[in-house]
Amino acid sequence: MIVSVTLNPCVDRVVFVSGLKVGDTNRVDRVETDAGGKGVNLSRVVAELGGKTIATGFLGGGNGAHIRHVLHAQGVHNSFVEIAGTTRVNTSIEAGDGPPTTLNEAGPQISDEEWHRLLAHCETLFHRADWVALGGSLPPGVPVDAFRALGELARRESCRVLLDADGEAMRLGLQMRPDLIKPNLREAERLLGKTLPDRAAAVSAARELRSMAENVIVSMGKDGAALATAGGVWLGRSPQVEPR
Repeated sequence: MIVSVTLNPCVDRVVFVSGLKVGDTNRVDRVETDAGGKGVNLSRVVAELGGKTIATGFLGGGNGAHIRHVLHAQGVHNSFVEIAGTTRVNTSIEAGDGPPTTLNEAGPQISDEEWHRLLAHCETLFHRADWVALGGSLPPGVPVDAFRALGELARRESCRVLLDADGEAMRLGLQMRPDLIKPNLREAERLLGKTLPDRAAAVSAARELRSMAENVIVSMGKDGAALATAGGVWLGRSPQVEPR
C-alpha cells in the first residue's frame, strides 16, 4: 500500500476569462474547482489504477471538507488530521493567450500540537504501508525538516520513501536518502546549482543526483523524463496530448 502525505493541500480553483485586462474589470466565463496537492493527486491516480492507497496530511475548514468530498466521490481512501485553520486555495487564471497566471496561498498556520498529532497519526498509517510518498510545500508552522522527520519515521516502519519537494525542505529531506526522488528540470537545477539546457544534460543530472537518492526521475514536461537507477539510465518521451 502507498500512503501519501500532503502537508499543504489545496483547493485548485481555475478561473477562465476571454483575455485578461490587468488593472481593469474582467468578466469570468466559468470557474472550475478540484482537490489539489502532490500527495493528494498521487493517491487519486493510484486509486484510479486499482492500487491500494491512503491519503493523509492536514485539512481544515470548508475547503478541507471539499477535498474530503472529492476524494470520497472518487473512492480514494483518506485519513487526514483536522486543523483549526482553513486549507488554502490556489487560483489559476486561464486567459487563453498563453500560460496561466497562478496565485498560490501560503497555507494555514499549523500549531506544534497539530504537527505532533500528524506524526503520531502517520506512525500508525506507515505501519501498514509499503511506500510512503512525501511531497509539496510546507505550510507555516511546520518544521523545515518535516520531510526528513517523516522519512525517518517511515524507515523505522520498513517503508520505502518517495520525496517530491523543493528548496530547503527538499535538501533536508535528502539527508535520509530517499528511495526515489522526482525533481522537475528547474528543481534539479537548484539542487545541482547549474543550468540543464537540454535532454542530454537532464540525463547526466539524473545520474549525478543518485548521490542523494537511490533512484532519480528528472521530469521535463513535454520533453519526457530521465530515470537513473543502479541498473542504468533511461530517457522516456512524453506522448503528444491535447491540453484540457
